[in-house]
Amino acid sequence: MLLRPIRSLMLIGICFLIGYFYARNQASDNCGKDGGEMKNGYCLGVNR
Repeated sequence: MLLRPIRSLMLIGICFLIGYFYARNQASDNCGKDGGEMKNGYCLGVNR
């Protein structure tokens, strides 16, 4: 019975990490399409 809350927390954590890395990848792709480059999580070199 004690395993269920721990398993739920682990599942929530894994889903959060998957979403975080997915969004980060999308931002990197969009930055590259606009002619910039990613450095330390920021898109540099794009003028809009």
